[in-house]
Amino acid sequence: MSYKNQNAVMPPRPPMPTRDDDYRAKHQQSRAAILRENFDGILQAWLTNYVLEEVLETWGQPDTSANPLVSYCRQLTTPGRYYKRPQVMHPDAEAKGLIGPGGTLDMAGLFSKLQTVEYLNTGLGDYFVRLDVHGEDLTVRLVDPSSVYIERDPDTLRTVLLWELRPRHLHPEGRIVWTWDAYFMGDPRTGLEPYYRILSAERGEEGEYEDLSHRFLRSEVDGVESFGALVGEAYPFRSTSGAPFLPWVQYTSADTGGSWHWTELRGLHRGTLHVCSYATYTGRAALDATGSHAIAYGLEPPAVDVRSGSGGPYDVVGSASGSPVRQMSITPGTITFCETTGGVQPGVSLIGPGINLDSLQKFTRAYIHDLMAHRGVGGGMSVEKTGANPASGAALYISDRQRREHQERTEPLYRRYDLELISKAAILCNLAHGSYYPESGYAIVYPRPERSPQEEKDARDAANWAVENGYMSKAQVFMMKNPGVSYDEAVEALVRVGLEEQAIERRASEMGAEIVAELAAERGDEAVAGGDVVVDPGDKQFSIESTSEKVILNGAQVTAAQGIVEAVALGELPRSTGVSMLIEFFGISYEAAEGIMGEVGRGFTPRTDESTA
Repeated sequence: MSYKNQNAVMPPRPPMPTRDDDYRAKHQQSRAAILRENFDGILQAWLTNYVLEEVLETWGQPDTSANPLVSYCRQLTTPGRYYKRPQVMHPDAEAKGLIGPGGTLDMAGLFSKLQTVEYLNTGLGDYFVRLDVHGEDLTVRLVDPSSVYIERDPDTLRTVLLWELRPRHLHPEGRIVWTWDAYFMGDPRTGLEPYYRILSAERGEEGEYEDLSHRFLRSEVDGVESFGALVGEAYPFRSTSGAPFLPWVQYTSADTGGSWHWTELRGLHRGTLHVCSYATYTGRAALDATGSHAIAYGLEPPAVDVRSGSGGPYDVVGSASGSPVRQMSITPGTITFCETTGGVQPGVSLIGPGINLDSLQKFTRAYIHDLMAHRGVGGGMSVEKTGANPASGAALYISDRQRREHQERTEPLYRRYDLELISKAAILCNLAHGSYYPESGYAIVYPRPERSPQEEKDARDAANWAVENGYMSKAQVFMMKNPGVSYDEAVEALVRVGLEEQAIERRASEMGAEIVAELAAERGDEAVAGGDVVVDPGDKQFSIESTSEKVILNGAQVTAAQGIVEAVALGELPRSTGVSMLIEFFGISYEAAEGIMGEVGRGFTPRTDESTA
């Protein structure tokens, strides 16, 4: 099938439903462009607020290389909480297909996409993720907040209505139209049912939005296919309990209780535009400083280009409504010969460069430093500049400590949103594929930026002290090291570690006994092979076998054990004391200690000087 929309023109973006939201959306569009470092047109329009357009045309391309907003957000989110795959857990083994390595979430590229979400959410204040299932695949779509309109329940603060502005192709007309993907959760108090509709984003004469659902949505009930809005029971996004939900997750940079958080970095947004303005002017000043400017009078230029000067609105680039301007290309250090005009004494005046570049650079750097300091970077924080050029001020290095503090402060927010996202992904997969992923009960643990060796030692010492003195349990320490883990999960993990250690010790004991037996067989020592006491400290490892267990002692331990046995044999220690020392010093059982001591000291007689003599 062929369509006519291959060369369709994108129509202008329509306004948001309310004036306030339209203002918010335009501001978020501009900030998103700055964060994506694609804001030449925005900076050009900003400069016209301060500089005449005729002058701007001589400045050349705006300089966007110094970008404090990008620097601030990049450093706070680098490496970020998703630089390594977070550990997602659930007690139900059925969840492994969703959250396990190589599972549904990994195949959808969730955690790599969340790196972008974390960065843009930090800069924009809000960001949205749309979940859906197409065929066998879970899809994760990232949506800028400038394309979203929401309404919240004033009592529960729950989002009950969400509209997404997006362009769609109308077939077979071959044109593009702006539409609202409209989701409504319903209102039991008024009897309004949930719906999913596709509305035209262009208002009609009476201010209404035309319903285009029949052009884009279809449903099937009892094998009967129909087209149109999905309302009431036909609303497709429901949990196992039948409750409707939005297949969206809104990430926020702060928990203010409000719907939007775009004003959080508004000052840094504007400051970045000022910094780029100063950098642009400094760059032009540097070019001007390479030579003198000549003013010629009474002379006719040899070649003249006539063009129209700007005179249109400030936001119209390339306007040709101004008066004609004559210009001639010049190069510093060259001489141009001109013809004289009749009756006028010709003359040339030279104006040398009067720009103090050093002062301009210092001002720009100081402005950037103050701008970042107002955001908590600088002053008492650990900050380092990376150079002495105008752009370097934006490249302030945020310390690991500050980055870690930011991550810890915002972690509860991201955990809440990530768990909501995972639960909704499970529901959507169950609806589409008939799987049985748990819809709740997930836990997530994020990697943390590495601490310095001294910080790790201090934290370890503090935790050990708290456990030894009864202020904390090992489970509490485990939870502190792994935020997001419940108490029961911590206890289960510690028990598992203990069982693994016991299994390793048993296996090591068995392997040690086998090695000792092999060594004994090689040298023909039947006593050692049989598990009798070995008192030769020259060997690397020895096995003492009692009726219930095998004990492995290394050479140094055998020497010490031999000393105890000899002390008992010489009457320097009672036999019971020697057995107790073996138990205490080597952590072995009573039976093993008895096996080592053998018959030595059963008729104990205290040593005397006469017997020694």
